[in-house]
Amino acid sequence: MCTCTSATPPPPTADANDEELVRIFEKVKNWGRWGEEDQKGTLNLITPDVRKRAAALVRDGASYSISRDMPKGPGPGNQPRVDHHMMYFPGAPGTYDYIGIASHGYYLTHMDALAHGIWEGKTWNGFPLKVGAIEPGEQFGDSAAPGGVSHDGCYVCGLETYQEGVFTRGVFLDVAAAKGVDYLDNHYGITGDDLDLAMEHSGVKVEPGDALFVRMGLYKHAEALGHDVPFGTRGGLIASAYEWMGDHDISLYGGDCIEKFPYSSKRFATPFHQIALVSMGLCLLDWPEVERLAEVCKKHDTNEFLLTVAPLPVKGGTGCAVNPIVTF
Repeated sequence: MCTCTSATPPPPTADANDEELVRIFEKVKNWGRWGEEDQKGTLNLITPDVRKRAAALVRDGASYSISRDMPKGPGPGNQPRVDHHMMYFPGAPGTYDYIGIASHGYYLTHMDALAHGIWEGKTWNGFPLKVGAIEPGEQFGDSAAPGGVSHDGCYVCGLETYQEGVFTRGVFLDVAAAKGVDYLDNHYGITGDDLDLAMEHSGVKVEPGDALFVRMGLYKHAEALGHDVPFGTRGGLIASAYEWMGDHDISLYGGDCIEKFPYSSKRFATPFHQIALVSMGLCLLDWPEVERLAEVCKKHDTNEFLLTVAPLPVKGGTGCAVNPIVTF
């Protein structure tokens, strides 16, 4: 297998047209679909029947973590993410510690609460952004404070809305492998057609309620470069891929690719995150270890599996590090 892309990258403007992004934002919008007060978004697609179908996938009983390692202290191009302090009390019957994690960023495997996404003053389901201290007479989480964030946390769509966790069928689409390469280069924009090609290559069909994992080979590319792939020119998903996900009613997305960099949109600071979180209400599992996922899918000769994730129910939190488990 070659170690370079054989595909011609889409033009740089393919995902940078504000008019097209707004069109897709409106097309895939799920506001009101599960009620005007809904804060769970696409996790509503994981119905009891979807869970039973996912449980029936387990044949070998083998489970694997697809979390990236969690190094303590600073990393390349990264601020400290995991702050770990041991505590010991003389005469105590055991050891104790403190762990603090800055979850968001491009290194740790983490889940985004819907409150993490904001576009033009609103978050998921049209809840307004409200910045600053709670007004007199309001309490954190009250309907009197229907949107936004203060030092106490987010008033709506925080991590506590995910407290039932994720238990669903996972599907792995390897776009690079479908194109016959180890990795796609750092100028490539993944399209909806690419996802169709990868789905055909995988031998499985994405169905409503599925968790979708996509690989472009970012980490393999970094190995070839001898350093991290720069964000200024990093391949990733472009507009038609967002639309594809909305059309397929997935419940969760994870992969080694998010927005393609650079993009020149004036209305979208992070196009994929804002359309996924704010418009679709799509649960995002950022930076799973898809190279490991590719290995275990090959080992078990299938690209479908049971996915389980249990995020911390931090009231008002916008994200937390997680350890997703795949079972075959």
